[in-house]
Amino acid sequence: MNYCYPKNTPRFTIKSYKGKQWKKWDTENKKMLSSETYQQGYRKMHSFILDNGDILELSNDQTGQMLVGCLEAGKALAGMTFEAKSNGKTGLDTRWFINVARKEYPENPTGQPVPKKDEISEPPF
Repeated sequence: MNYCYPKNTPRFTIKSYKGKQWKKWDTENKKMLSSETYQQGYRKMHSFILDNGDILELSNDQTGQMLVGCLEAGKALAGMTFEAKSNGKTGLDTRWFINVARKEYPENPTGQPVPKKDEISEPPF
């Protein structure tokens, strides 16, 4: 997989989401620094695998702009569940934090009681 930039691939289809990293350009050493966790001064970047196999890295803002574009076309966000929390303030000081809700899976889809680990004496097959 090759890393690419939108100017190299002006039209693309996103195949899947690869993940996120925080990145910062180190001007002194002329190299890109990256971290799996937030670091002061780093920007959150999202990596997407494209239909041609290349990897496209986009900033949080660019990713948000793409989602808004999909929303206007009535796609992508339809059927998604979100959770909203406020900072508890009122009026102009109110800030909302909206996150995708995690899917809730039943503990046991078969409906049968699940034995605890210490209750299993032999394999169930």
